[in-house]
Amino acid sequence: MKKIIAMLLIIGLVLSTFGVCFAVGDDDDTSISLTSKLENLLDEIIDKFNDIRESDWFAKPIAKLLELDIVDGFGDGTFKPNNKIQVDQFIKMTTVALGYDDIEIGNDYWASPYIQKAKDLDLVKNGEFSDFKRDINRGEMARIIIRALEDEEYPKNMDEYKRGILDFDKIPKGFQNYVLKAYVKGIVAGYPDGTFKHDRVTTRAEASAILIRMIDKDERVEVKKPLDLSKYKDIKQIPLDSKARIKIYKKNSEDNSHNVDFRVLFLLDKPIKPQYKDAYNLLSYRFGEKKAEEILNYVKKKKHFSQELYTKYWTINDQKLRVGSYKQNQSISLVVWNYVWE
Repeated sequence: MKKIIAMLLIIGLVLSTFGVCFAVGDDDDTSISLTSKLENLLDEIIDKFNDIRESDWFAKPIAKLLELDIVDGFGDGTFKPNNKIQVDQFIKMTTVALGYDDIEIGNDYWASPYIQKAKDLDLVKNGEFSDFKRDINRGEMARIIIRALEDEEYPKNMDEYKRGILDFDKIPKGFQNYVLKAYVKGIVAGYPDGTFKHDRVTTRAEASAILIRMIDKDERVEVKKPLDLSKYKDIKQIPLDSKARIKIYKKNSEDNSHNVDFRVLFLLDKPIKPQYKDAYNLLSYRFGEKKAEEILNYVKKKKHFSQELYTKYWTINDQKLRVGSYKQNQSISLVVWNYVWE
């Protein structure tokens, strides 16, 4: 109950600090807008920290957290947004964000009281961390955040969102549910290539963005609902949204002498994440999610046109598949045939 009350209080603080617009009588000078308040806060952190600019993507969340006394900078006038954040630092930030802002630092180890409070709140369990001074990773952050949001509601079809995380099967079982929930709620977003990268450590800027999404729902990332591939009776019905050159052939047609099922030409000079998702949906429809992830992981090895992606073949059921790209080529070719040859 304390955690719920603390969350309501902190959300109230955020709303009153950033979202209230009120007026006394007809005097426009008494009206305070979200935009003007935020601009003032941005000006304050730019003046306070010499390593933050207004154009930085993390300026807004840091400004909000600074106003709420959840984060602070260093004595040299910097915030160090690109510094990695440690387990104990993130635990402190989370407990303060939940409203426990009266905790005094420990005598022998400054973070001991915050860690104990996190354990009391079941944010952290005994044995989960052997070293609180090491860098925290995205999976561990998701676990702490989701435990803090005990009253959050999740969609009934949440499992369908797994298809939006292309490396979901690589996430340890003990973290999968936390990662999925954090992803579905738009608190810990995925990367442009469609992966989550649960074991990647995070920066102070990234942690700030994650925390502000935890306490302010308006800041959360909109997560697109994944396609339910089972409702499509034919692969041609699957919607395609990317700039990839995709062609789906009619089997045994006159213009398909090589009996190709479909082709995908990934264009490296176009937004790549939508291309990955289109290909993932087509491959999943034909071969299942695990095979689709395996094939796409190989495609992703080519990150620059100067690289060569050696031609690789797969034989899956009664179909043949090929992926490859030459050096100095701005595209990657994926071809699926309706037959197998030796």
